[in-house]
Amino acid sequence: MSPDQQFFPFIKLDVIDSTNNYAMNLVKDGWAKNLACIWALDQNMGKGQRGNIWQSEAGKNLTCSIIFFPDSLNAGNSFYLSMAACLAAKKFLESSCMDVKIKWPNDLLVSGKKAGGILIENILEKQIIRSSVIGIGINLNQREFPPDIPNVSSVFINSGKISDIEQSVHSLYSEMTGYLKKLDMKHYDELRQSYLQSLFGLDLQLNFRDSNGEFEGTILGVEETGEILIKTKAEQQRRYSFKEVEMII
Repeated sequence: MSPDQQFFPFIKLDVIDSTNNYAMNLVKDGWAKNLACIWALDQNMGKGQRGNIWQSEAGKNLTCSIIFFPDSLNAGNSFYLSMAACLAAKKFLESSCMDVKIKWPNDLLVSGKKAGGILIENILEKQIIRSSVIGIGINLNQREFPPDIPNVSSVFINSGKISDIEQSVHSLYSEMTGYLKKLDMKHYDELRQSYLQSLFGLDLQLNFRDSNGEFEGTILGVEETGEILIKTKAEQQRRYSFKEVEMII
Protein backbone atom coordinates (compact mmCIF):
# COMPACT_ATOMS: atom_id res chain seq x y z
CA MET A 1 0.00 0.00 0.00
CA SER A 2 1.39 3.39 -1.00
CA PRO A 3 2.21 5.70 1.90
CA ASP A 4 0.45 9.04 2.01
CA GLN A 5 2.66 11.50 0.13
CA GLN A 6 0.69 14.59 1.15
CA PHE A 7 3.38 15.71 3.57
CA PHE A 8 6.41 14.45 1.63
CA PRO A 9 9.25 14.16 2.50
CA PHE A 10 7.97 13.42 6.02
CA ILE A 11 6.01 10.29 6.92
CA LYS A 12 4.87 10.48 10.55
CA LEU A 13 3.97 7.32 12.47
CA ASP A 14 2.52 7.13 15.96
CA VAL A 15 4.09 3.75 16.72
CA ILE A 16 6.23 1.32 14.73
CA ASP A 17 8.57 -1.56 15.45
CA SER A 18 11.46 0.14 13.63
CA THR A 19 11.57 3.11 11.28
CA ASN A 20 14.46 1.38 9.50
CA ASN A 21 12.28 -1.67 8.85
CA TYR A 22 9.46 0.53 7.55
CA ALA A 23 11.84 2.45 5.27
CA MET A 24 13.53 -0.69 4.00
CA ASN A 25 10.15 -2.20 3.12
CA LEU A 26 9.32 0.93 1.11
CA VAL A 27 12.59 0.48 -0.79
CA LYS A 28 12.00 -3.21 -1.46
CA ASP A 29 8.37 -2.63 -2.50
CA GLY A 30 9.33 0.13 -4.94
CA TRP A 31 7.49 2.92 -3.08
CA ALA A 32 10.57 4.71 -1.79
CA LYS A 33 11.45 8.24 -2.85
CA ASN A 34 14.86 9.78 -2.44
CA LEU A 35 15.28 11.67 0.86
CA ALA A 36 11.95 10.53 2.30
CA CYS A 37 12.02 10.74 6.10
CA ILE A 38 10.06 8.31 8.26
CA TRP A 39 9.74 9.30 11.91
CA ALA A 40 7.86 7.84 14.82
CA LEU A 41 6.71 8.99 18.25
CA ASP A 42 7.15 5.46 19.58
CA GLN A 43 9.61 2.91 18.22
CA ASN A 44 9.48 -0.30 20.21
CA MET A 45 12.01 -2.44 18.36
CA GLY A 46 14.50 0.14 17.14
CA LYS A 47 17.77 -1.18 15.79
CA GLY A 48 21.09 -0.36 17.40
CA GLN A 49 24.67 -1.25 16.62
CA ARG A 50 26.11 -4.73 17.31
CA GLY A 51 22.62 -6.24 17.05
CA ASN A 52 21.33 -4.30 20.05
CA ILE A 53 17.89 -2.79 20.54
CA TRP A 54 17.74 1.01 20.62
CA GLN A 55 15.69 1.67 23.76
CA SER A 56 13.66 4.85 23.69
CA GLU A 57 10.88 6.16 25.92
CA ALA A 58 7.70 6.72 23.92
CA GLY A 59 7.02 10.31 22.93
CA LYS A 60 10.29 11.63 24.33
CA ASN A 61 12.95 11.19 21.67
CA LEU A 62 13.83 11.56 18.01
CA THR A 63 13.65 8.33 16.04
CA CYS A 64 13.70 8.52 12.27
CA SER A 65 15.04 6.97 9.09
CA ILE A 66 15.98 8.74 5.87
CA ILE A 67 15.91 6.95 2.53
CA PHE A 68 18.82 7.93 0.33
CA PHE A 69 19.67 6.99 -3.25
CA PRO A 70 23.36 7.95 -3.58
CA ASP A 71 24.76 9.32 -6.80
CA SER A 72 27.33 6.68 -7.84
CA LEU A 73 28.66 5.75 -4.41
CA ASN A 74 31.02 2.79 -4.53
CA ALA A 75 30.73 0.25 -1.72
CA GLY A 76 34.39 0.86 -0.92
CA ASN A 77 33.51 4.45 -0.05
CA SER A 78 30.50 3.57 2.10
CA PHE A 79 32.06 4.93 5.28
CA TYR A 80 31.85 8.43 3.83
CA LEU A 81 28.09 8.02 4.14
CA SER A 82 28.54 7.28 7.85
CA MET A 83 30.79 10.32 8.17
CA ALA A 84 28.21 12.57 6.52
CA ALA A 85 25.37 11.26 8.70
CA CYS A 86 27.39 11.59 11.91
CA LEU A 87 28.46 15.14 11.08
CA ALA A 88 24.87 16.14 10.35
CA ALA A 89 23.65 14.69 13.65
CA LYS A 90 26.53 16.37 15.49
CA LYS A 91 25.65 19.75 14.01
CA PHE A 92 22.02 19.26 15.00
CA LEU A 93 23.00 18.47 18.59
CA GLU A 94 25.33 21.45 18.76
CA SER A 95 22.33 23.76 18.44
CA SER A 96 21.41 22.78 22.03
CA CYS A 97 24.34 20.95 23.62
CA MET A 98 27.94 21.61 24.54
CA ASP A 99 30.89 19.30 23.90
CA VAL A 100 29.40 17.14 21.14
CA LYS A 101 31.69 14.44 19.75
CA ILE A 102 31.48 11.43 17.45
CA LYS A 103 32.46 8.11 19.01
CA TRP A 104 33.79 5.76 16.34
CA PRO A 105 32.17 4.58 14.26
CA ASN A 106 28.82 6.38 14.54
CA ASP A 107 27.65 7.20 18.05
CA LEU A 108 27.00 10.75 19.26
CA LEU A 109 28.32 11.85 22.65
CA VAL A 110 27.50 14.95 24.67
CA SER A 111 29.96 15.66 27.47
CA GLY A 112 31.30 12.14 27.06
CA LYS A 113 27.94 10.37 27.36
CA LYS A 114 25.95 8.72 24.59
CA ALA A 115 23.01 10.79 23.37
CA GLY A 116 22.46 9.29 19.94
CA GLY A 117 23.45 6.74 17.36
CA ILE A 118 23.20 5.99 13.67
CA LEU A 119 22.59 2.71 11.87
CA ILE A 120 22.89 2.58 8.08
CA GLU A 121 21.60 -0.29 5.96
CA ASN A 122 22.65 -0.41 2.31
CA ILE A 123 21.45 -2.31 -0.73
CA LEU A 124 24.25 -2.99 -3.22
CA GLU A 125 24.28 -3.84 -6.88
CA LYS A 126 27.64 -4.81 -8.41
CA GLN A 127 29.56 -3.01 -5.63
CA ILE A 128 27.53 0.18 -6.10
CA ILE A 129 25.28 1.38 -3.29
CA ARG A 130 21.89 1.76 -4.92
CA SER A 131 19.93 2.69 -1.81
CA SER A 132 20.55 3.41 1.84
CA VAL A 133 18.37 3.66 4.90
CA ILE A 134 19.93 5.98 7.48
CA GLY A 135 18.46 5.34 10.90
CA ILE A 136 18.98 8.03 13.54
CA GLY A 137 18.10 7.87 17.20
CA ILE A 138 18.70 10.89 19.44
CA ASN A 139 17.71 11.21 23.08
CA LEU A 140 15.82 14.48 23.36
CA ASN A 141 13.55 14.81 26.39
CA GLN A 142 14.14 11.55 28.23
CA ARG A 143 15.28 12.17 31.82
CA GLU A 144 15.76 8.64 33.15
CA PHE A 145 17.23 5.51 31.59
CA PRO A 146 17.30 1.83 32.57
CA PRO A 147 20.11 1.03 35.03
CA ASP A 148 21.61 -1.49 32.59
CA ILE A 149 22.35 1.33 30.10
CA PRO A 150 25.38 3.16 31.51
CA ASN A 151 26.97 6.43 30.42
CA VAL A 152 23.90 7.79 28.63
CA SER A 153 22.51 11.30 28.31
CA SER A 154 19.97 13.38 26.42
CA VAL A 155 19.54 16.90 25.14
CA PHE A 156 17.43 17.72 28.20
CA ILE A 157 19.94 16.30 30.67
CA ASN A 158 22.77 18.18 28.98
CA SER A 159 21.07 21.50 28.34
CA GLY A 160 17.87 21.63 30.41
CA LYS A 161 16.01 22.32 27.17
CA ILE A 162 12.69 20.67 26.26
CA SER A 163 12.72 19.91 22.53
CA ASP A 164 9.74 19.85 20.19
CA ILE A 165 10.09 16.45 18.51
CA GLU A 166 8.58 17.34 15.14
CA GLN A 167 10.59 20.54 14.90
CA SER A 168 13.70 18.56 15.83
CA VAL A 169 13.03 16.06 13.05
CA HIS A 170 12.81 18.91 10.54
CA SER A 171 16.00 20.52 11.85
CA LEU A 172 17.93 17.25 11.74
CA TYR A 173 16.58 16.57 8.24
CA SER A 174 17.86 19.93 7.02
CA GLU A 175 21.35 19.17 8.33
CA MET A 176 21.28 15.64 6.96
CA THR A 177 20.27 16.60 3.43
CA GLY A 178 22.98 19.25 3.37
CA TYR A 179 25.67 16.73 4.25
CA LEU A 180 24.28 14.12 1.86
CA LYS A 181 24.62 16.71 -0.89
CA LYS A 182 28.31 17.06 0.01
CA LEU A 183 28.58 13.28 -0.29
CA ASP A 184 26.96 13.26 -3.74
CA MET A 185 29.35 16.02 -4.77
CA LYS A 186 32.19 13.76 -3.55
CA HIS A 187 33.63 16.21 -1.02
CA TYR A 188 35.37 13.24 0.56
CA ASP A 189 38.41 15.09 1.94
CA GLU A 190 36.20 17.68 3.64
CA LEU A 191 33.99 15.00 5.19
CA ARG A 192 36.92 12.96 6.43
CA GLN A 193 38.77 15.92 7.94
CA SER A 194 35.62 17.15 9.69
CA TYR A 195 34.94 13.64 10.99
CA LEU A 196 38.46 13.30 12.39
CA GLN A 197 38.27 16.73 14.02
CA SER A 198 35.02 15.66 15.69
CA LEU A 199 36.28 12.25 16.84
CA PHE A 200 36.07 11.49 20.55
CA GLY A 201 39.39 10.45 22.06
CA LEU A 202 41.63 11.32 19.12
CA ASP A 203 45.27 11.34 20.31
CA LEU A 204 44.18 10.50 23.87
CA GLN A 205 45.01 7.44 25.98
CA LEU A 206 41.87 5.32 26.29
CA ASN A 207 40.80 1.83 27.27
CA PHE A 208 39.73 -0.66 24.58
CA ARG A 209 38.58 -4.26 24.39
CA ASP A 210 39.23 -6.68 21.52
CA SER A 211 39.08 -10.47 21.18
CA ASN A 212 42.22 -10.78 23.32
CA GLY A 213 40.94 -8.66 26.20
CA GLU A 214 41.33 -5.09 27.43
CA PHE A 215 44.24 -2.82 26.57
CA GLU A 216 45.26 0.83 26.65
CA GLY A 217 45.81 2.71 23.43
CA THR A 218 45.63 5.96 21.54
CA ILE A 219 43.44 6.62 18.50
CA LEU A 220 45.65 7.78 15.65
CA GLY A 221 42.92 8.20 13.06
CA VAL A 222 40.32 6.50 10.89
CA GLU A 223 40.91 5.14 7.39
CA GLU A 224 38.57 6.06 4.56
CA THR A 225 37.38 2.45 4.69
CA GLY A 226 36.20 3.06 8.26
CA GLU A 227 38.96 1.11 10.00
CA ILE A 228 40.25 2.71 13.20
CA LEU A 229 43.99 3.01 13.85
CA ILE A 230 45.09 2.52 17.45
CA LYS A 231 48.59 2.67 18.94
CA THR A 232 48.89 0.52 22.03
CA LYS A 233 50.79 1.46 25.16
CA ALA A 234 53.50 -0.93 23.92
CA GLU A 235 53.83 1.17 20.75
CA GLN A 236 52.11 -1.42 18.54
CA GLN A 237 49.93 0.00 15.78
CA ARG A 238 46.72 -1.91 15.23
CA ARG A 239 43.97 -1.56 12.65
CA TYR A 240 40.43 -2.64 13.49
CA SER A 241 37.24 -2.94 11.50
CA PHE A 242 33.83 -2.34 13.01
CA LYS A 243 32.89 -4.87 15.72
CA GLU A 244 36.53 -5.95 16.15
CA VAL A 245 37.24 -3.49 18.96
CA GLU A 246 35.21 -1.64 21.57
CA MET A 247 36.05 1.60 23.29
CA ILE A 248 35.42 1.46 27.04
CA ILE A 249 34.14 4.77 28.43
